[in-house]
Amino acid sequence: MTSTNGYICFYNGAKIEVHAQSSYAAQQKAIVELSIPKKHTHRLAVVLAEIGTGADAVQVTHRPTF
Repeated sequence: MTSTNGYICFYNGAKIEVHAQSSYAAQQKAIVELSIPKKHTHRLAVVLAEIGTGADAVQVTHRPTF
């Protein structure tokens, strides 16, 4: 069994959490879950939130690099 990561997906003011093996898989799940039309899929943002699942999950902190 392969490990999944947690992603947060943003679209048009909506925010959902998705667990998937890759950011692309998370994007595809979010498109279905949020019912995003194909012509608006470029407006979806996917951000890694945690690596792993369950008790072994590690939160990811994003910091700007100036």
